[in-house]
Amino acid sequence: MTDITQTFKNYINQIDFYMNEELGEEGTSFFSMNVKTDNGANIRIVVSFQENYPSADVYCFNVADINNPLKRDIALQHINDVNNSYRYAKFHITSEGTVSISTALDFGGGFDPEVIINHIRSLYTIADEQYKSFMKIAWS
Repeated sequence: MTDITQTFKNYINQIDFYMNEELGEEGTSFFSMNVKTDNGANIRIVVSFQENYPSADVYCFNVADINNPLKRDIALQHINDVNNSYRYAKFHITSEGTVSISTALDFGGGFDPEVIINHIRSLYTIADEQYKSFMKIAWS
């Protein structure tokens, strides 16, 4: 476990922000949580730390599912539109139609775990706000 991973773990324990801790391949550490947003999205938040680099990747999986292939082009256009609306959050869609959001944080200038918590909260809010628009596409 890297210093920033341990610092993040200590910080979330201190502020009672519960996340599951997991170890991945090649020394990657993950923290994750499942949350239902106010608008009904069942999202999974994951924070990933690399062993040899002072960075964190924050993911918000399962924002929406648009698995009808006839709606893929509309979904891709909407993803382009929302990606232009947000500076740090980037939307993605898998070939199966699952919409997710991610952001990458570089801590080469110094680590502050509150920055990660702020990005988690931001991704939650963005997922909650955008869930309705993606569901309109899925249900139309």
